[in-house]
Order: sequence, then structure tokens, then C-alpha cells
Amino acid sequence: MTKREFEKIGKKLLPRLPGFSSKGQWLFMTPVGHTLRAISFDGSSDKHQIYLWVVIKLLSVPCEDLDFGLGWRIGGWTNSWNVNDPNLEESLLEAIKREALPFLEPIKTIEDTIAAIEALGKSEVSFVKEAMAFALARSGNVQKACQQLDEVAREALDMKGFAMRIVWREEMASRALTLKSLLLNNPVAAQNQLSKWEIESIKNLGLEKFV
Repeated sequence: MTKREFEKIGKKLLPRLPGFSSKGQWLFMTPVGHTLRAISFDGSSDKHQIYLWVVIKLLSVPCEDLDFGLGWRIGGWTNSWNVNDPNLEESLLEAIKREALPFLEPIKTIEDTIAAIEALGKSEVSFVKEAMAFALARSGNVQKACQQLDEVAREALDMKGFAMRIVWREEMASRALTLKSLLLNNPVAAQNQLSKWEIESIKNLGLEKFV
């Protein structure tokens, strides 16, 4: 299915999801703050079947698009919905209210985001580690943030087993080391940098009007 087709389904759900807006395949809670709290449609190899994801995105981690790294498929990895089901909307809403809203709605402060990242149980995944490090930095927990940023940079720069440069790993390490240096030398500047990255992410994702 196309993003436009996903958006059409999403718009039908919006009247029964107060506090949500939509853009393309994404439904998300507004206003958008430090963390995007979202639900996403996703296609499958069968054009009649779709998946549904619940996702959060810490916006102070620079990004140009959205991904499913901090989330999961609603109902399990193989669970899908048939777009021709006459009860599709009701079925999607039931799943969202059962599984997505209890995870997304409590996230209001940066401390809530930290708790949500921990609850995902993906602490060994590089992008999750980076999000946790940035969230800790945003919360003002300099010591834990720096420890996590060290680990992020070290793992990103470990190129054993790779035959060529991997740009995204180098960029991840550079961000981590930049943020660590700011936290240690000028915490106010660190918070300003995190705010700058957050604003850039919101702009890149086209979410300015939802802030």
C-alpha cells in the first residue's frame, strides 16, 4: 500500500483517537515535544495485509526520517490485518487501545521517555543505546549519560569485521563524543545543542505545525 492509502485509513481512525494527528503512514500524539509518540502502518509482501507498529522517537537524536527502532509490531511480529476486512477500523482501534495507548500515553517528561526505553528491553541495540544516552543527557544526569555515550562511541568505532567505512557508525560516534564533551565542559551548551538537534529533527520530519 502507498503512504496515501495508509493516511486514508489513519484519518478514519483519528476522530476516535483524541490528541492524535496524522502525517503519511504515521499517527502521533500532539503536541510534539522532546519525544514523538506514534503509531505507524507498515506494508507486507501481501498487498492486502498490513502491520501496525507502536513507536517512540527521541527527537534530540538527529534524524531525517522515522524508523521502528524504538518500538514493536502490535500483536506480535507475524500479526497483520487484512485491508479488505469490513471490520478493519474497529479491529485496528481495539489493538491500538489495548497495546499502544498504555505505552504511549504515560510518556510526558523526559524521565518517562527513559522509563519507556528501558521497558522496550532492547538495551543491546546501538540505536537504543544512543537514544538512552541522549535522554539521560536531556534529563541532566551527566554521569550516567557520559558513561552511556562512551559505550555508544566505542561500539560505533569498533569496525572489526567490516571491510569498508560505515558512515552512520562514524556519525553516531561523533555525536556521542561531541555531546559528552559539552556535558563535561559546559552543561548549558549541551542542553542548547540537544534543543538545536530536536528542532532540526522536527523540521526534517515536517512536524513544525504539530509542536
